[in-house]
Amino acid sequence: MFKMDKQGNGIEVNLTKLTEVEELNFKNFTDDMLLTCCIVSGCDYLDSIKGIGFKKAHKLTMEYGDDIQKILKFIRREGKFIVPQDYETTFEKALLTFKFQLVYCPVLEDLVHLNDPESHPLGCLLKNYASLDFLGRRISKDIAQ
Repeated sequence: MFKMDKQGNGIEVNLTKLTEVEELNFKNFTDDMLLTCCIVSGCDYLDSIKGIGFKKAHKLTMEYGDDIQKILKFIRREGKFIVPQDYETTFEKALLTFKFQLVYCPVLEDLVHLNDPESHPLGCLLKNYASLDFLGRRISKDIAQ
């Protein structure tokens, strides 16, 4: 879901039908490429790169995959976009938030990470941060229920 308003209306993206989109080619996109494309095109977790919309982000992701360093190197080399200070760090935190945000598990009746940091390939990046508050606030099991 994206572009959700205060009444709960928004646009649903059905990932099983993504390859049917005709305007842009998603046939070789991985989940991580789509996530990179969405973050680079603008998300609430970091300042946007002015002038980069979804189509430009899609083109860059088609070219460089989910390698943010290569994408940013191209953007900076082009010289017509302003990349916010500390973009790499805030990009990584946004990526980690999408991967490891705290969610409610009805089986455990408690908050858990969306993906297990111990077994997920990106989980080791969480050790770079003294605080993981950006993933969501831990609350007691009583309140979580």
